[in-house]
Amino acid sequence: MDREERHAVYFRGPRIRRGSAEGESMAGVVKHAALHDLLAKRIVDMEPGDKLPTEADLCEAYKVSRITVRRALGDLEREGLLVREQGRGTFVARPTIPQVFRENLSARVIGFHQQQALLGNRVATTVVSNEVVFNIEMAGRLGLAPSSPLARIERLRYVNNQLHQHCVTWLDGVRYPNIVDHDFTDASLFDYLGRAHGVILERNELTVSIVGARGGVAELLEVPEGTPLLGMQSVVFDETGGLVALSMTTHAPGHGEISICVGKEPSQ
Repeated sequence: MDREERHAVYFRGPRIRRGSAEGESMAGVVKHAALHDLLAKRIVDMEPGDKLPTEADLCEAYKVSRITVRRALGDLEREGLLVREQGRGTFVARPTIPQVFRENLSARVIGFHQQQALLGNRVATTVVSNEVVFNIEMAGRLGLAPSSPLARIERLRYVNNQLHQHCVTWLDGVRYPNIVDHDFTDASLFDYLGRAHGVILERNELTVSIVGARGGVAELLEVPEGTPLLGMQSVVFDETGGLVALSMTTHAPGHGEISICVGKEPSQ
């Protein structure tokens, strides 16, 4: 297995801090979380079965306490990246086959959080950005004037601690002026629109295709540039027929299974 293949297998849990490099300061970040990311990067360049340095050596190398080292190693072990053997040391784990999570698309328009909850899964979100921007192309696709401010929300979604998808959503920044101040880390966008703005979602037009991972998306999903991935465009409308939001979702490798239900759903 080459380095790029290991990269796709190993990173499976929510990662709050990205882009760290060995030798960088951990100031301003929870130390064990920062060390977790540094060690995870190091593991990518190692082979399954390779032995990590001792706890004492890691303390010296990263200038942290033994408690910090043990917490970081414990997190990595729970994520399946490391195996610790009593009396022998800590080793890079052999990769496991990633779990495939299904998305059910049916007549009802519901958010990703609710959809996965109905399937018995746990969803966690890392908000990459939530900001007001100006984009002529996206404004046109939303049926707005070219100079209209847009709310752009970029998220990474995890299901049962495994990276599932990258999603960018565009909305009318005038109609939803406070959306950029809302924290969507543990919240559903669709639920927020209903509660804060009284939006009733009526229709969701979906286009599923194979897309190449590009630029920031490839980096966030930790795959080589151009990797073929399952992509999905979602255009959501309210009960008046007005366009509410446009989303582009790219699924992480091994997590792209779509289930479509056509016809009347059973009553719940």
